[in-house]
Amino acid sequence: MTQTQLDAAIARATGDDLTTIQRQGFSLLSLTPETTHQCDDYRQPLVIDWDLVDAERAVPFCPV
Repeated sequence: MTQTQLDAAIARATGDDLTTIQRQGFSLLSLTPETTHQCDDYRQPLVIDWDLVDAERAVPFCPV
């Protein structure tokens, strides 16, 4: 996809004037191995194992 095709597609989708879209500076993302890895990480849910967190910071009330 060329820059002109991208700008035209965005203008059609948003209903904005082509000149307005061109001034915004949209660009395609290249999916190189570095960016693919970042995209994959971004899509993964953020999960916290609260049992593990509590176990790591558990301190006995009375020292043995």
